[in-house]
Amino acid sequence: MNNQNLLIALASCLLAPLAVLAEPSSKKCNSPTTVIESVRLFDGLEIRPVATVVIQCSLIEKVLDDPSEFQAAEDAIVVDGRGKTLVPGLIDAHVHAWRRGQLERALHFGVTMKLDMGSSRGLALEMRAEEARGENITDTRRIVQIWKSGEPFESAQQ
Repeated sequence: MNNQNLLIALASCLLAPLAVLAEPSSKKCNSPTTVIESVRLFDGLEIRPVATVVIQCSLIEKVLDDPSEFQAAEDAIVVDGRGKTLVPGLIDAHVHAWRRGQLERALHFGVTMKLDMGSSRGLALEMRAEEARGENITDTRRIVQIWKSGEPFESAQQ
């Protein structure tokens, strides 16, 4: 692999997670707000001993250090976070996801994003079809597979 291809592959690996963050959701959110109260929070930079986290439509809307700053709606799901620690989702930047169980197991350990370095295109397509039918909550907008030969990215879109 020459230096130009290596540079393109490296830049692609670093920028791929941003594509997921930048794409607006095409689905409407009908879920109630979730509020995690009085939780110890590690936000990736510092530990906040007591925080309130407000989640709307699967996205963190607010993080408050003073719980009195927020009043949850009546239909909100309120989680008591006392005695617990909340951390950001982890990223595994090199996986070969051949079976669904591998992905599910990783989620139990806090890995919420995986970059697939070559595995089963069929699994990606199957999961995308399930999501379209409403059978799977996995975000498959950007399932990216990186291969050693050919183009740096092969996206499962068909």
